[in-house]
Amino acid sequence: MYPQLNRSSMILKRISILNYKNLEQAELEFSPKMNCFIGQNGMGKTNLLDAVYYLSFCKSATNPIDSQNIRHEGEFFVIQGFYETDQGEPEGILWIETSSEKAIQAE
Repeated sequence: MYPQLNRSSMILKRISILNYKNLEQAELEFSPKMNCFIGQNGMGKTNLLDAVYYLSFCKSATNPIDSQNIRHEGEFFVIQGFYETDQGEPEGILWIETSSEKAIQAE
């Protein structure tokens, strides 16, 4: 009755962030086991997690107005995620947001 969906897992291996909220530039490579984010208040821990959320759901978990997620004095933001699938193939998802439009590209 319903088409069979090809469900495969995607594991986020690396993320690159530019001008997202208070993060001017960040590149992180994740451990295959456990990852912890530590730091003082206002350092960007929650914004990093929100960037991962943005890659998954195409919106911020904390601010529904996309243009307000652009870093102060920035004109756009970029979030790029690099994933590994069940087949072991790396995949990239690029999210670009300007004050007037969104764009997403999956490789």
